[in-house]
Amino acid sequence: MISIYEIKPKFQQLLMPIVRMALNAIDGVMAKKYQMKSHLGLLLNELGDVISDLFLFIPFVFIAEDYGIGIMLFISLSIISEMAGVTVQVIGSSRRYDGPMGKSDRAFIIGFISFLIFVHLNIIPYLHFVFYICSILMLINIYNRITKGLKEVKS
Repeated sequence: MISIYEIKPKFQQLLMPIVRMALNAIDGVMAKKYQMKSHLGLLLNELGDVISDLFLFIPFVFIAEDYGIGIMLFISLSIISEMAGVTVQVIGSSRRYDGPMGKSDRAFIIGFISFLIFVHLNIIPYLHFVFYICSILMLINIYNRITKGLKEVKS
């Protein structure tokens, strides 16, 4: 008979994408609530987000059937999207989180894909379509972040 102790590692493994997002959200909430925001914290948060995305997304290059082109496009546009959201601050706008396909959306998609692969659903032949669609959505995201950032400064 199977016990909870035996399935605990698998359950913990399934929770990991949610735990990564939850801890990131808690960190930001705590910093704001207790006035613990700092310039170093802001830099580390933004850099950490991009670096963690890079390391979380790279493994998909090795399983994509389009030789990783779709995931490389996805990774590149993810970085550009975050840079667009951050760099509008240079011109006096607020940090832009406009979507579609912002960081949380990307984290959800990658987590969901990982879960489907984990349960042995054969989605690998279709991954490049997912990454191309997400990339198109990120192009809209980048456009939105830049135009809304510019509009906020003009207002």
